[in-house]
Amino acid sequence: MGRVVVRGQSYEWDDEKRRRTLRKHGVDFADLPTALEADMIYEEDPDHSTDEDRWHALTSCRGRFVMVVYTWREDCLHIITARFATPIETARYLQRS
Repeated sequence: MGRVVVRGQSYEWDDEKRRRTLRKHGVDFADLPTALEADMIYEEDPDHSTDEDRWHALTSCRGRFVMVVYTWREDCLHIITARFATPIETARYLQRS
């Protein structure tokens, strides 16, 4: 299990899922904690889990927009998966506010 603390907030992820996501989508979970502290759009994702509340976050990471799926486990943000944002998602991010 990967784990990092950034400015007092704990983040964790499954290492095998991190490797698969990096191969498939080119996004490294280890880069996401800083991105998840930045300006983001987030919304609940009630359709993909009955066991825990899941969230989507659209944010910027290393100059690209990413969609991150995560949940809270106690006081730790658990990263489930991530991918680069679609052009529609990117436009949504840029048009907000």
